[in-house]
Amino acid sequence: MEKYIVLEKLGEEMYKDKFGNIPNKDKINYYLIESNQNLGPWVSRLKLIGKSAKMIGKELKLDPDIAYACGSLFEIGKKENKKDLAQVMTGFNILRNESYFFPARIAITSKFIIKDIKTFDENFNIEKKDQKKLENLLKSYQYNDYDKLIQLLDKSILENYVGIDNYYKDKKEEKIKK
Repeated sequence: MEKYIVLEKLGEEMYKDKFGNIPNKDKINYYLIESNQNLGPWVSRLKLIGKSAKMIGKELKLDPDIAYACGSLFEIGKKENKKDLAQVMTGFNILRNESYFFPARIAITSKFIIKDIKTFDENFNIEKKDQKKLENLLKSYQYNDYDKLIQLLDKSILENYVGIDNYYKDKKEEKIKK
């Protein structure tokens, strides 16, 4: 397994009751921009999802800081140029290793509306032991409104807001091209 260097303190850490450590805006920017060797349109998309999660989260009486952090970082495994399940597990490990346990969980739950690994519609490019770990994590999670919000935004926002219908249309066309 890859080792991730613990980051030096960037600004003040946020601790949220029942959610633990949550990265602040400086740390989120560090992950997305400063320490990222794989910049691309996905970064803008995560920023848009983070901002959308914050605004919608406020309306839903969710903590906007938690919603913003989870929306901004749920695909952070892409900074390591990972795809599919490897991206999910890499993102989970990056965030977990920094003690951001709730955002790490969202890195997983965002891709599983149904808590079943068999519902993942992309490549299973991780080892069997990681698949088992993922299955066990999914079984242990009780989804809440943050999970559902990020799932909805992930399916609604590509590089700009497209809505759920167009998301699935684009995904279908993408698979046909492969």
